[in-house]
Amino acid sequence: LLQGETHNRSVVEEALAIMFGDMQLQDGVDYQFINDNTQVALDLNGVYARFISFVKSQGLQSDVETLPKKQFLQQLKQTKYFVSIGTTRFCRTRPKQSVKLNAALLRERIGETLLSADQP
Repeated sequence: LLQGETHNRSVVEEALAIMFGDMQLQDGVDYQFINDNTQVALDLNGVYARFISFVKSQGLQSDVETLPKKQFLQQLKQTKYFVSIGTTRFCRTRPKQSVKLNAALLRERIGETLLSADQP
C-alpha cells in the first residue's frame, strides 16, 4: 500500500487516479459533473489514448499496468462506481458518449483530492 492508503487500488482505479490526478483532465472537456454533482461523466474515448501516451512518456510502464481500452471498459463496468454509458452534454464541447460514474464512490476509491476540490 502507498503511504496513507487503506486499500490496494485495482488496475482501473490506478488508471483513473492518474487520469484525474497527474494528467490534469479539464472539467467541461474531458469530464463533467452531472446529476446535481452526484455523478461524473468521463469522455473515455477522448482520454484513454492520452492516458496510454502519458504512462509511456512519464516512464510509468513498470509501475502502471495498461489494458486495451475494450478490456479496461469491461473491468470498469464491474466496479461499484460504474453507473452507465450514454451521451452527455459537456459544457465546453459538443455532446459526446461518456462513461458515467458515481462521484462519491469514485472518490472513496481513488482519493478525495483527485476530483475537483470545489465539488461536494
